[in-house]
Amino acid sequence: MNFRTICMGCAVILTAILFSNPVTGAGSDNELEIDALYNLHKQAAESGDETAAKRIEAEIHRLHGDNVYHSKPVQGNIESGKPEEGQEGDWLTSDKKIHQGPVGVSAEHKRSLDLKFGEDNNLYAAVNVGPSEYYNGNIRVYRSADYGKTWTQILNYSGFVYISSISMLVESRNNNVGDSTRVVVFHTVSSSSNFDGAELRYVSIRRDGNGFYSGSIASPAAGNEFTSVSALSDGAYYQGATYIGVVCTEVNDLNTSAQNLRYFRSINWGSTWVGATIATGFQDFNPSAAYKYTGDSVFIAVERRIAYNDKQIRLIATKFTPTSAHNVRNITSGSLLVYENPCLTIQQSQQSDSMLITAERGTYALSFHSTNYGATWTNEQDHSGSGNISSTYCSSWPTGDNPFTICWVNNSGGSQLNVISGRLGMYVNSSTNVNSYNNISGWVLPVCVSVNMSGTNSPAVAYAGSGPLDVFFDMRTSKMLYLTYLPQAMYNPVSNRLNRQDTVRAYLRKHSDYSQIVDSATAPLNIHTFEAEIQFGRMDNEDYYLEVRTRNTIAVWSHIPSTNSGYVWLDVVRYPYYVLGSNEVRVNNALNYYAAYSGDVNQDGIVDGTDTQMIDNDANAFVSGFSVQDLNGDNFVDGTDALYAGNNAYSFVSVVTPP
Repeated sequence: MNFRTICMGCAVILTAILFSNPVTGAGSDNELEIDALYNLHKQAAESGDETAAKRIEAEIHRLHGDNVYHSKPVQGNIESGKPEEGQEGDWLTSDKKIHQGPVGVSAEHKRSLDLKFGEDNNLYAAVNVGPSEYYNGNIRVYRSADYGKTWTQILNYSGFVYISSISMLVESRNNNVGDSTRVVVFHTVSSSSNFDGAELRYVSIRRDGNGFYSGSIASPAAGNEFTSVSALSDGAYYQGATYIGVVCTEVNDLNTSAQNLRYFRSINWGSTWVGATIATGFQDFNPSAAYKYTGDSVFIAVERRIAYNDKQIRLIATKFTPTSAHNVRNITSGSLLVYENPCLTIQQSQQSDSMLITAERGTYALSFHSTNYGATWTNEQDHSGSGNISSTYCSSWPTGDNPFTICWVNNSGGSQLNVISGRLGMYVNSSTNVNSYNNISGWVLPVCVSVNMSGTNSPAVAYAGSGPLDVFFDMRTSKMLYLTYLPQAMYNPVSNRLNRQDTVRAYLRKHSDYSQIVDSATAPLNIHTFEAEIQFGRMDNEDYYLEVRTRNTIAVWSHIPSTNSGYVWLDVVRYPYYVLGSNEVRVNNALNYYAAYSGDVNQDGIVDGTDTQMIDNDANAFVSGFSVQDLNGDNFVDGTDALYAGNNAYSFVSVVTPP
């Protein structure tokens, strides 16, 4: 095969792959050839060489033969761009209404709702809207550009069919162009209200409500239906070259026997699909799929029904390129135990080594995790204690602190939606009954997502109200601290400005035990206004102590009272009594400005001989440029810096902490 001819215009020249004989059938050589072509296609598509990508795509589809599915257009009504009314009101002070109206349900399928956080920093929700006297059912997609406070409908699509399950992807085709973000909603549909013969379809639309298209991907064998869709992609690693995929179960129309798992993938955003049948030989239901970058593979968590009173969680691994080949790992074990409704998330980092599965077992909401690419898994970790657990869900974000989020419903004493977030095995943020104003439907699976705001991840949830009627959203909100602060030596009272920009470090501490740090953040200090905007992602409505310092000042401590507001203002320049012990020094008599003491270069909470000796040593060595010992920020360590530290050491200046 002549790769140069296929990749005409592509900047990549293949030198390491040689095939001496043409391939006419399936086999290992054929797979190697297809894999090589996929690599070329990725490079062409990501570089924007659409001509080369199309040539390679055609050859890939030729080699896949009968496993290629051409998307068939489907009819439907489309409406977009309608704001949803009723959003009002820490978690958010009250749950926000995303969708008003019925939500589609099925006795066997609970996947009627999905929630995603996009690379464009927008939230997206997809809802399977329940049938009414006017239509069988439809799909609505909503978007929020303000972290869930308000929602706008970007799609209302009716395909004149009954919808049994949905799953959504949100993918950016160009991270520099927000409106290139595309939403893809996979769904299983039937002309019958009992979902017999349900086929697999998708709809796709840009976030601005334009660029709509849809299609039918595949139909099941006679007497069967597709169920429980689960979407996946490699979009965290690519933009224009993103490949999208979906996994579902093929079951008999009675939904009593699972025939196979089906996996479909598209390299051209849905025009054509390559499919594979994964025959495990077992009754595998409720698949939850995720892409694993390392190894370019797909993991699928399933509920394996061995008997009515024996259900186990299994993890199936297959190639990202659709193939029937697969292997299986046991996540749970033991006889006569019923594990149900698994949910899998793989952190889409460069390592993709961290993954999490949640499931329910009777009265327990459980999780299992792996930090070595799925090679080994922990024993079950219980998050519920006890109760009547009806569903679990999990998600993750590629970067930032506390990237994993888990939610579950406890029906003991009323339906309560509980949420935890953190790192694998160490979940530091726990919230119970976040739906305090709304009952939760037991027919629709609540979903959660990790929302990344400036490196801080906040858990968010969406759920259907009792009925099921209406869809609500809630999120642990971040709070902004607007701090006015001065470091003593860095301030010039003549020019009333800082000699140069400095960075403040703030630590949010528990009021009941100030040795425990709840959150921390850094922010630049404005040279002229002395203000810093500090964002805390784990600040709830309770009292805290705040510790603030720079790299060479004595820390100042303040009491932060509980507030329902998303903002906190603290000015310790004009109001020194906000600092515990008024532990500051006046630096401008005319303006009555106060500043934190300078000179604690080793940050041990006191200015003493150790600090002055470090400054003297650097001064004697004529140290210049950036240095912790350069207290006044003039890029030289000299007698001026030594004078500040010496005076404060002579006055026995030290930190004042809470009693």
